[in-house]
Amino acid sequence: IDEDLYFLGIFSLKPHRNLNLEYASKISTSSGSNIRDSFSAKIKDGYSGEYNISRLSFLNKPQNLQYTAFNNLNSSTSLFHGLRYNPDTKEIPYWFMGLDWTSPPGWKWSTYVNNYKNLKKENHFSWKFRVGLFNFWTFSWSIDYLSDQKIYLTYKIWIID
Repeated sequence: IDEDLYFLGIFSLKPHRNLNLEYASKISTSSGSNIRDSFSAKIKDGYSGEYNISRLSFLNKPQNLQYTAFNNLNSSTSLFHGLRYNPDTKEIPYWFMGLDWTSPPGWKWSTYVNNYKNLKKENHFSWKFRVGLFNFWTFSWSIDYLSDQKIYLTYKIWIID
């Protein structure tokens, strides 16, 4: 378990209501080393979607390009997805996709799937499901398949006073 504390600095420039340019840096408070830098451009289509293209630089690792998107399918359902691309190896070391929906009013449902390949989380595939009620109560569970050929089932319950 990583118990180090981090400082996250973000500089954001918004030249237009549908365009946001951002630089972010994650710094370890114990060593002072820069763990991650990112340059991003977030574009809103003005209707139902947000798209983000980033260049990520990690400490002692190759740079990655990342694409993420969030689309409202209708007033109660949204789809989000993304991937990272390593231009040096021509591989996709990480991808994710998810769906959020609200039904009946007050209940929020989510399902999410992702996969890491050849990263800190070696060949880690997971599927998550979450349900919440009015932000007061949330239940989630996930199934994780790791490169050690083991399957893990995790569940969590949050209750807010």
